[in-house]
Amino acid sequence: MNRDLKNLISFGVAVLALLMFGLIIKFKEQVIHYGYIFLTVVFIVIYIIIIILVLAIIVYVFKRIKRYFQKENKNQSQKIIYRVEPKVPIRKTWPYRKKDYLFSVAELKFYKILRQIIHSEFTIFAKVRLADVVYIPKHYSNNKYNFYRIQAKHIDYLICRSNRVEPLVAIELDDSSHNTPDRQKRDKFLEDMLEDAKLPLIRIKVSSSYDIENIKEQLKKYI
Repeated sequence: MNRDLKNLISFGVAVLALLMFGLIIKFKEQVIHYGYIFLTVVFIVIYIIIIILVLAIIVYVFKRIKRYFQKENKNQSQKIIYRVEPKVPIRKTWPYRKKDYLFSVAELKFYKILRQIIHSEFTIFAKVRLADVVYIPKHYSNNKYNFYRIQAKHIDYLICRSNRVEPLVAIELDDSSHNTPDRQKRDKFLEDMLEDAKLPLIRIKVSSSYDIENIKEQLKKYI
């Protein structure tokens, strides 16, 4: 586009120069014809000044146009760079960390005993969310309240039949914390609720050593 503009200006200057030259010749012949040489010189000087002014205006306009297009090209390139490099969102860091152990020492010890007792046709699950084991039929009222009562509770161990993963019996390992009134109230609710849900519950007190035969005898009723 700049090259076309230059060609157009050059063509205009050439036409203007030829036009001026023709006028000067024409006026010169008239002036000489009447003998006014002085006026001829004046006319020539005036036309030269006009040509210089016109050329100066053309050069000035051309420079302004060129500067305008350079500025537009620069702005356009900056816009393109901005679009190519979008901002990368900063991910929020959450204050969670992986635990070193899933079980406490007492829980792990009893889990290993269950592994010795339970046959391969059964599977032991630990720390099972109560809401994943029982459900509330739709025809009961206050279902939302009843769900809230179990959503944060869990069972220490759940033994299921391996092929169907069918819950057979729940096991709670009771340490000294179960002697507090609040915990005893929670334990009573758990016992009554599982009884109504037809899921047997066995309670085992935490001990430094366990009577394996006694545990087998309690489990024999359900597996």
